Amino acid sequence: MKQTNKIFNGLGFPIVLLKAKMKDTEYGEVLDVDFNRLSELVFEALIRKPARFSGAEVKFIRHHMELSQNVFADLLDIDRSSVGKWEAKDLKPTQMMPAVELSLRIQMTQRLRHSVDKELPFIQPGIRKNDVGKPLKLAI
Repeated sequence: MKQTNKIFNGLGFPIVLLKAKMKDTEYGEVLDVDFNRLSELVFEALIRKPARFSGAEVKFIRHHMELSQNVFADLLDIDRSSVGKWEAKDLKPTQMMPAVELSLRIQMTQRLRHSVDKELPFIQPGIRKNDVGKPLKLAI
């Protein structure tokens, strides 16, 4: 089975999958990955991501938590229109207040099915504020 670094955009924002397993099919080469597990790993990695969230990442987080914009806004004690504005930013920073982003990261941690310290994939160090929207790097 072949392994390669692959940029994956299937969750709404770019993720670099390090040493991703590939398999040949009749339609060509495809990722050989459990997409539910990948989604869970990305959710966990976003908790510790040292850069601020992009709009696309907030949308992924909300969908992963299976919340409507209204319920998500209530969870963070903000106006629903703020959620729509953040998500519309796509790969740009949301410009949410740091306290709200911290609250979101805490809510995310509480939603995990297991400890954030277990099985957390490698996160490329050195991501800075100006790296919002750049691919998250995961070893899967």
